[in-house]
Amino acid sequence: MRQFADMVGVSHGTISRLVAPNNEENNVSLEFLLKLSKATNTPLTLLLKMVDPTIQVDADELSASTYLMAQRIEGAPDNVRDIIIGILDTTEGRQKKS
Repeated sequence: MRQFADMVGVSHGTISRLVAPNNEENNVSLEFLLKLSKATNTPLTLLLKMVDPTIQVDADELSASTYLMAQRIEGAPDNVRDIIIGILDTTEGRQKKS
C-alpha cells in the first residue's frame, strides 16, 4: 500500500482511510482523483463516473475509457490493482448508502 501511495503522491494514511470498509466519513476528493488519474494514466471522467454513477459522461468516451482503464488495471501489479479496485468498491458502496 505504501508503494501505491507513493506512486499516486499521497500519504499511506490516505490510502488506508479510503480502503477501510468501516469508514464511511471519508469521501474521495477531486484532488485525490486527479492524482490517481495522472499516476495510473486513467481518464478523470472515468474515475468520476466510477465514484458517482449519476455523473453524465459521453457514452462513446466512456466506452473507450472503460476499455483503456481495464487494460491498465489488468496490467498493473497485483498489489496496485487490488488497491485501485478496493478504493473504487469502497467508494461505490458509500454512494449507494447515501
